[in-house]
Amino acid sequence: MQLPIQITKNNAGKIDSISYCEDGAPISVTDLMALSSVDLNWDRVTDFQRRVYQELMAIGVGQTISYRDLAARVGRPNGARAIGNAMAKNPFLIVVPCHRVIESNGGLGGFASGLDVKRALLAAEGWLAHQ
Repeated sequence: MQLPIQITKNNAGKIDSISYCEDGAPISVTDLMALSSVDLNWDRVTDFQRRVYQELMAIGVGQTISYRDLAARVGRPNGARAIGNAMAKNPFLIVVPCHRVIESNGGLGGFASGLDVKRALLAAEGWLAHQ
């Protein structure tokens, strides 16, 4: 699967942001997922966001986690809303797979690039086929 993506890097070559944009260069999701946390400029996020994003990077392809369960994993069991806010500010689309975070009831929740993109990413990973 390919998506139009814009990647912004800093002077040191670290990735400052990865975002979906209609006029971006077509890049394969596989290539993006191959990037590691070492490639990312973590100076752009708070300590809490970094903990959330790194925990989320451990969620496997085709797997999902609820906002509530992700909050519990980072030590904020009542912090589902804080997780949602962190997902909305995720500067590293696909590498930090915020599309894998869903509502506790199985609903998709939100997605900064739109629910059509979230559905497409989850479908490409095989998750929606099991729903």
